[in-house]
Amino acid sequence: MGREPDCEGRARWIVFARGIFRSRSESIIGTLRPPEYRSGIILGHDGESDFVLRNATTMDVCYRHTNMTSKVVACFTLVKQP
Repeated sequence: MGREPDCEGRARWIVFARGIFRSRSESIIGTLRPPEYRSGIILGHDGESDFVLRNATTMDVCYRHTNMTSKVVACFTLVKQP
């Protein structure tokens, strides 16, 4: 997992060993939205996600991408397991 400070320290590079929808690794960049820093955007190789942090263990995510062969929109909730 790597980290590149950017955009006043808010942007981060993250490498997932296993993606939510894919078995390959993917580098992504994301940032939190000021002034509350409870929502943000993540941009990956082929799509982007908006997210809202509900609390310390719950994140709501909406993903979308479009290309010549497919269009996808999906919203889901991620909950950290103990």
